[in-house]
Amino acid sequence: VVINCNWFDANNNPGPAGGAGIYTDEFTGGGVISNVLIDSNKFTNHIDDGGIDFSVSQASMAATGITITDNDFDGNRRAVFLYNVVSSSFSGNVIHNSTEAGTGDVRIFGGVNNLQIKYNSFTAGGPHGIRITDDGAGSNSSTITVYENSFMGYSNSNTAVEIVSGYT
Repeated sequence: VVINCNWFDANNNPGPAGGAGIYTDEFTGGGVISNVLIDSNKFTNHIDDGGIDFSVSQASMAATGITITDNDFDGNRRAVFLYNVVSSSFSGNVIHNSTEAGTGDVRIFGGVNNLQIKYNSFTAGGPHGIRITDDGAGSNSSTITVYENSFMGYSNSNTAVEIVSGYT
């Protein structure tokens, strides 16, 4: 699947997957989601969720081969939410004006393994740049590589990278 050169703006309708520009899980995706390229898109004003949300609740159905590159995230709750995503990358993106203080521009919620976060530009809004926690069910993340990113405007209360729990 290739999602390229689109503008996703204010998809804030109520519902179980409301508030995201792109949303998927193992049920809406019809099984294991794999080999997805999300490239050169613009995500704006998603106040209930974020630009992209991969919410796979079953580790055995983890999304794999997800490549998120060269996108612009402006004025969203957060840029991306990743839950049970493996062998994937988030690179070359621009993230600014995010709105939710209790999350991260890149929010890793457990079961995320072999993820590269590289060459991105993060400008502090409300959240942390990258926030890692577990899902409360023991689904840890591992082998997350963060390198050659730019983090601007973060402080003690909204740090560039925050690891709360669930990383081994």
